[in-house]
Amino acid sequence: MLEVVKKWDFAKVVDEALRGLPPLVRERISGLPVIVKDKPSRAELEDAGIPPDETLLGLFEGTSIRDKTSEGQPGEIDRIILFRKPLEEMCTTREELIVEIQKTVIHEVGHFLGMREDDMERLGYD
Repeated sequence: MLEVVKKWDFAKVVDEALRGLPPLVRERISGLPVIVKDKPSRAELEDAGIPPDETLLGLFEGTSIRDKTSEGQPGEIDRIILFRKPLEEMCTTREELIVEIQKTVIHEVGHFLGMREDDMERLGYD
């Protein structure tokens, strides 16, 4: 586990990672909440089709831009969730953690834009 980053400063690392995203990505997530949870719930893993022995680094919840109607989706909030523990466990340095957060956010922005997993694999964002 990453010892340099403790739970109390993970939010600072996320902020730094988000500030370091390419301008086009930052523009796309402007106004889109990015929240942090410790780890994915069993339901989140099941909904994402993740086997029990694997984990999830991030998740887009909501309706993709492609699927939104002109009336919107009342009551549904679009957001990106980052899962702190899995991200910390796969990284050994603060710099690795920042890069992994950025990759995860870019992947979830792809879902926000309506891309499927196979689309992102083809583009190298898997």
